[in-house]
Amino acid sequence: MNESLIFKCNFEKTYRVDEFLQIQKSSVNGITMLLNNTWPFILENAINQNLTNIGPGWLLPMNQMTRNYYKSSNIKNLLNTVNYMMQDTIDKLAHKSVTT
Repeated sequence: MNESLIFKCNFEKTYRVDEFLQIQKSSVNGITMLLNNTWPFILENAINQNLTNIGPGWLLPMNQMTRNYYKSSNIKNLLNTVNYMMQDTIDKLAHKSVTT
């Protein structure tokens, strides 16, 4: 994600407007595909792999977890932190794409 940009900004030559729009559309579609399809699965796998060896008290099996338990659990705090980190990454991506 660190090297990704929403828009292509570095061009070796000049383009016609329709070519430029096609390049930008392709770039946006590529980052959209990454963010919607690839990124969530990568994060899910990383979280699942790292939570497999945690000790008792951190996580109940999904069939035993109630809404009240989830609201007061450490896993909720972890997932909130992951959510904030994802938002921060999107903000940085947008800022970097506009300033480059």
